[in-house]
Amino acid sequence: MRRRGPLAICCAALLFAGSCGRQQTAVPEQPVAVRTVTVTDSLLLRGGSDTIRLGRLHEGERARVGLQLRNGTDRPMVMLQHELTCGCIALEYDRRPVKPSEALSMQIDFDTRGLYGWQLKLFRLLPAGAREPLRIYVEAEVE
Repeated sequence: MRRRGPLAICCAALLFAGSCGRQQTAVPEQPVAVRTVTVTDSLLLRGGSDTIRLGRLHEGERARVGLQLRNGTDRPMVMLQHELTCGCIALEYDRRPVKPSEALSMQIDFDTRGLYGWQLKLFRLLPAGAREPLRIYVEAEVE
């Protein structure tokens, strides 16, 4: 009678573990795309909007996108607050003043768990001195 060693048991466990369960897509370390929006005096006065299109995603997938807010004014820009309208969006950025002609880098994470079909999500950014917020829409088709 042949004796099966620990190596055979480990191999069988790895084969079994790899074939079970639902795989989830990991969030990439770096954003897949970077969108740049220039904040001007006109945008601070009247507000504005932009749309980030993520294309087709699978339910349960997480997408990460970079957003840069370039300071197109002649004075430092500070982001006072942001407002998320959906728990499926997370926003990360440094809360520091941005000098003229420099950019504030942001990371937008969009989690599609429980979402199906065409999605249009909104978040608002309010820089200091703005009368109206900057509206950013995130659009995706979730399959």
